Amino acid sequence: MRTATEAKAAAALFTTEIIALDLGWAAGIGATTYALICPQTLPTPLVEEAVEIASEYGVELLQLTGPALTSGTPPQHAFFQVAAAEAASRQPPANPATETPSRKDDDPPE
Repeated sequence: MRTATEAKAAAALFTTEIIALDLGWAAGIGATTYALICPQTLPTPLVEEAVEIASEYGVELLQLTGPALTSGTPPQHAFFQVAAAEAASRQPPANPATETPSRKDDDPPE
């Protein structure tokens, strides 16, 4: 496995064009994994485009950004972060009045 990375100090410094060029370069030297590293969280549309570009090159895209950079957790696949953000945006807000309370394992069934 060969890994290439792109690290920047601010999310605004990342552009789709630069990511596309760098992914092409990484694939050209045989990289199978590419990581975006930034202390700020990258915008979801940028990550979505980066996922598509990486897929076209057959490169796995990782993202180590925002709180994940300093929390000590391993980097996540960018695709999963995009999918989670999309799913969260489609979820209707919870209505506590219509939710049923959860049953504890030691409660007798009704």
